[in-house]
Amino acid sequence: MRAGTNASRIVQDYPDIASRIPSIAWQLVRGMRNHIAHDYERLDMEVIWATVQDDVPGLIYALNRAVKGGA
Repeated sequence: MRAGTNASRIVQDYPDIASRIPSIAWQLVRGMRNHIAHDYERLDMEVIWATVQDDVPGLIYALNRAVKGGA
């Protein structure tokens, strides 16, 4: 859940960084974190698994690219 918390901090404390990586859906990352942390009894594991398979690799790619200076 640290990713969602960190996404919140980046958006709030470093909006210039968030705006330089528009390929990351910051609000969705934050929303997923909040859903997992606060509404865990109603989680849809198929949605979680699809997110892990379909969305996390792109998130990692975008973050790595931004760190290397190619956002």
